[in-house]
Amino acid sequence: MRRHAEEFEARGAQVVCVGQGTGDEAARFCREEGVESPCLGDPGRESYAAFGLSRDGWWNVTARPFLEEPALAWSRIRRASLKGSLRKYTDVLQLGGVAIVDGEGLLRYLHASRKTDDLPPTTDLLAALDGLGLARGSSTPS
Repeated sequence: MRRHAEEFEARGAQVVCVGQGTGDEAARFCREEGVESPCLGDPGRESYAAFGLSRDGWWNVTARPFLEEPALAWSRIRRASLKGSLRKYTDVLQLGGVAIVDGEGLLRYLHASRKTDDLPPTTDLLAALDGLGLARGSSTPS
C-alpha cells in the first residue's frame, strides 16, 4: 500500500494501520518498517472483534503453509521477525483484515483475512474507493 499512497490520497482516503500492541509499540513498528501512515495500537484487539476478524488455528499458522507451499513458507520464515510475536499483547493466531470506513463512520468495505497472509490486492481497494466516489472534488455517494 505504501507504493500506492498517492493513489489512495487522490481518492480522498487516509490509510491508518492498526496493530495489536500498545500505541507506542505500533508507532515504533511503523517507524522501523518505514510506514508513513498513522499507526494505532489495539492491545485488547477490540477493533478486530468489532470488525468480526477471527483467530486462526495453530495448524493453519504453523504446519499447513509448509505442506501447501513449502518454498514460500521457508521464504517467509527467513524474512520474518519474531520480535513482534514476543510482545505482551500479540496473538499470533489473530487474523487481520482491511476495512474502508467513510467519513460518517460507516463500514463500506471489509476484507476479513482467512489466513495470516490473506490481504486483498491494492487494485481491489482502489476499485472499492472508486465505487464510493469519494475522490477529492467529487460529490458524496448517494
